[in-house]
Amino acid sequence: MKAKKIARNILILYGATIIGHLLTLGLILTISRMLGAEGLGKYSFVIAFVGIFSFFSDFGITILMKKDLVKNPNNKVFYVGNILGLKFIINIAVTLLCLIAIYFVDKSFEVRAIVLIYAFTMFLEYLNWVFYSLYQVYQKIEYQALIITIERIISTFGGVFLLLLGQKLISIFIIIFLSYLICFLISLFITNKNILKIRPSIDIDFSKNVLTRAFPFWFSTIFLSVYFRIDTVLLKFFKTYDIVGLYNAAYKLIDGLSFLPAVITIVIFPAMVKFHTEDAKKLQILFQTVIKYLFIISFPIAIGITLVGDRIIYIFYGKEFAGSVLALQILTWAEILVFTNTVSGQLLNAIDKEKAFAVATGLGLVFNVVLNLLLIPFFSFIGSAIAVLLTEILFLALYYINFRKKGYSLNVKNIGIVPLIAGSTVVAVLLVLKNLNLFLLIPFTAIVYFSILFFGKSITREEINLFGDVLNLPFLKNFK
Repeated sequence: MKAKKIARNILILYGATIIGHLLTLGLILTISRMLGAEGLGKYSFVIAFVGIFSFFSDFGITILMKKDLVKNPNNKVFYVGNILGLKFIINIAVTLLCLIAIYFVDKSFEVRAIVLIYAFTMFLEYLNWVFYSLYQVYQKIEYQALIITIERIISTFGGVFLLLLGQKLISIFIIIFLSYLICFLISLFITNKNILKIRPSIDIDFSKNVLTRAFPFWFSTIFLSVYFRIDTVLLKFFKTYDIVGLYNAAYKLIDGLSFLPAVITIVIFPAMVKFHTEDAKKLQILFQTVIKYLFIISFPIAIGITLVGDRIIYIFYGKEFAGSVLALQILTWAEILVFTNTVSGQLLNAIDKEKAFAVATGLGLVFNVVLNLLLIPFFSFIGSAIAVLLTEILFLALYYINFRKKGYSLNVKNIGIVPLIAGSTVVAVLLVLKNLNLFLLIPFTAIVYFSILFFGKSITREEINLFGDVLNLPFLKNFK
């Protein structure tokens, strides 16, 4: 039943995140159509700039909180109340720091005003992380899924409506702020009613202890937060908002796929911590299985985008964004590594190798920044895409070296041979039927791919039965 519970939570949060990303994509596409590459560039820059300051927002506290509550759930009211009080003080300082920094980065009144609004939006989101962590620990993922969905519905439909009325970009961020405020209040209500009574407080000794123990998690969070945003910020310094917009047209499509490994690690992290303490063999099986299925999913996506990426860009953005195609094709192969690295990184946190994880992410960040500084002047945003791909290769190598030291491994043969055969067939199908309507071509190739996986026994009957049991689908429950 443990496997069923994990699978159920993954599907719930996965479904909500899909809806959220589709709605976000709808808003981004509307911005690109109504405000052009420059408007999308400004939108992407503000998101990235404020996001960089997220590395000060948490100090690794929420990851530590999840580990502590799994290992010792006693006195949780005191513990969570002090975590929330500590986060409130930290996030006030982060918001002020962000507002000061923008005055040295951009002279545009519009951009400064938008950063002001979005900084306070993220203040609410960073506090919400405490509630999300509680839902994950106590396996109440449906609450997080509900809140994510509500926020995205309000932001997207409100933003699109205002754009159609001819409003400027700043109005979109006002709607986003209101949506996060509403969702924070909903989170507070749900937590008080169904999880525990929130009693914010500050205990100095407790706070010192938490910050000291959370530092390794914090450093890895810093490095990854900067890594995922620094290319956009550096592009703005070297190039124009139009170039930033072209890069992010590709990046946003690929980034939307990253929610899958992120969702999975959110759900399985408490189990990873528990298995490492109680049964390392179970953790090895869980890790191997998750990586296997993430590769199965990401590999055909990379093949498909490589072969029909131009058609995807034209459908979503129009020919104005034709320059984004090559960046999209490069980033899609980096995404396969992102899928693996997301889970591998959290494995290091779960097995008490958080310091090694921090060192690895720090090295990766330095490597990525150097590559961007070297490549952007010569190759523009294509250089940033190449930097992402090479950095993900480095991350994979560093993570692998570290979890091998703890006795965990990846059986590459069991993961990749059948998907590689199925992927080769997909390439042939796409080349032969390349002129077929994209909305027919994608499901057809998916059927071919997964059929080969099943008959090649890469997907087992037991796994299909579990999937049917989780979704309550009778025709899959007793699949033979």
